[in-house]
Amino acid sequence: SASLKAGHSFDQALQAVAADIGQPAERELRRVVGEVHLGRALDDSLLDLGGRVRSVDLAFVLAAIAVQREVGGSLASLFELVAETVRAREQFRRKVRALTGMVRASASVLIALPFVAAVLITAVDGSYMYPLWHSASGHLLVGIAVAMMTVGAVVIRRIGSVRA
Repeated sequence: SASLKAGHSFDQALQAVAADIGQPAERELRRVVGEVHLGRALDDSLLDLGGRVRSVDLAFVLAAIAVQREVGGSLASLFELVAETVRAREQFRRKVRALTGMVRASASVLIALPFVAAVLITAVDGSYMYPLWHSASGHLLVGIAVAMMTVGAVVIRRIGSVRA
């Protein structure tokens, strides 16, 4: 945005961003700049960039660039708006991840607890767990318990996940 406001072309602004940004984005932007310098259309290079990176935010930015290049107008103000939107989306993702952290931690504890308890009880006094490990009905109960824990883990995971 700042480079465009300074009067540079979009190609020059992209080259400036590629020089200032860190890896791996630097490599990808330099590739786009190189392709454009070799005569490839900018829109095609940006489309390939979106295919290589596979980021929802980048796809949003590239779509905004494509529309703005067709319609016209201030690309600098568009970048400021898109940057603000992408920052807000990332802040929202982090907030959701923080809010669902307790659910994810609870799921980990609830899944690990029976295994830890079985190992500890076996270590303390193996005779308590002997029927579970050495009889057909014990194997059936262990299988049922593992199946129920798997279903519970899936349910807890779905409760803790948020679809955007």
